[in-house]
Amino acid sequence: PLNAEWLALTKFAAIYYLRGWGEAALPAIPTALRRMPTPQQEKRIAKIRDAMPIPDTSQESAIEVPTLNAEQRAAVSAVLSMSGFQAWLLFGVTGSGKTEVYLHLIKSILERDPESQVLLLVPEINLTPQLVGRVKRRFPHEAVVALNSEYTDNQRASAWLGVKEGRSRILVGTRMAIFAEFRKLALILVDEEHDLSYKASDGLRYSARDLAVWRASKLECPVVLGSATPSLESW
Repeated sequence: PLNAEWLALTKFAAIYYLRGWGEAALPAIPTALRRMPTPQQEKRIAKIRDAMPIPDTSQESAIEVPTLNAEQRAAVSAVLSMSGFQAWLLFGVTGSGKTEVYLHLIKSILERDPESQVLLLVPEINLTPQLVGRVKRRFPHEAVVALNSEYTDNQRASAWLGVKEGRSRILVGTRMAIFAEFRKLALILVDEEHDLSYKASDGLRYSARDLAVWRASKLECPVVLGSATPSLESW
C-alpha cells in the first residue's frame, strides 16, 4: 500500500542517519494505519477517511489577493520559470512577504496540474494553526490538512490518508510532515529553514529541511527554503 517514492525516502533516511529501515519508516506512519488489514481495520480507516475536512467554498468570492511587489514577483517568476529540480533560498527580512510568495507559488503549481500537491513545512507547532488558517482562506476550494505531534492519532491519520489518496492537495506541517506519503508532490516549501526545530533530537535524528531537498531532487520538483536569517549551509 506504500508507493515506491515513499519507500525510497524512508530507506535513504535510514541509511543516511544510520538507523534500521523500520526505525525510519514505521514511526512515520500514523498508528491508526499500521494495523493488519482486517474487516475491523477497514471500518476504522473508513471512519478516518470520512473525518477529513470538506472544503468551504462559501467564502471564495470574498478572497482579496494582495498585489506582489517587484521583489516578490521576481521570486515567484524565478521559481516558476525553471522546470525539474531546483533548490531556492528565499532570503527576506521578517515582514517582507515571504508567506505571500509561498501562496502565489502554491496557486500556480496547483493550477498547472489538477493532480499536483504541495507540502509547506513550518518549524514550530504553534505556527501551524495560523498558517493553516491563512492557507484555507486563500484556497477555500481545497481540502487543506495539517500534521503535527499535538494532533490526535486519528487526526494525523486523516491528514496522512488525505494526501496519500490525493483528496487533499495542500499539507501544512512540522518536521514529521516530510514523511507523509503523497500521490503527486510537485512543490516543497520550508519556512524558517534555519530553525533547529527541523532536526529531530531522538529516534531517527533527521533534518526535515535536508530531507526536503533530497526528496525534491528525486521528485524533480522545486523546493523553496525561506528565512530572514538563513543557515550557513543554505547561504
